[in-house]
Amino acid sequence: MFNEVQRFSKWWMLVVGGSAVFPIAILIKEDATMQSLPFEQLELLIVLLFQLLLVLLFAMLKLTVQISSDGVDMRFFPLFVHKSFSWDDVQHAEVVDYGFVGGWGIRIWTRYGTVYNTKGSTGIKFQLKNGKHFLIGTQQPEEWERLLNTHWKS
Repeated sequence: MFNEVQRFSKWWMLVVGGSAVFPIAILIKEDATMQSLPFEQLELLIVLLFQLLLVLLFAMLKLTVQISSDGVDMRFFPLFVHKSFSWDDVQHAEVVDYGFVGGWGIRIWTRYGTVYNTKGSTGIKFQLKNGKHFLIGTQQPEEWERLLNTHWKS
């Protein structure tokens, strides 16, 4: 019925990838002058590798939410986070503007429970009948409003 796939903004990859310029510049300068700089070459290569792996992680991260008449299925790949529940398990659900909860990704111990998001400040706050509560970020709040009104009434 509804499928939303969210990814981190490309500017995150530019920031992290752009910061890799510093160790590359030091390695090039160190090689050209043959002088020892404060960092060893191996340490710089490790920093560079870490930054490139971080860019790769940001490029791969995606939050997928699938909604059917049976319920909601959410996955945060490649972090192996998966939530699936039926509409019968939902005590309350609403679209909220949650503001800034300390960043994007997975945020725990917020007033909304665990927050799963990639960008923005709009999400669906779920309260399940078992007492668990969490929030899933969305870039399509109007569609969520329509679906919540159609499939589940609080």
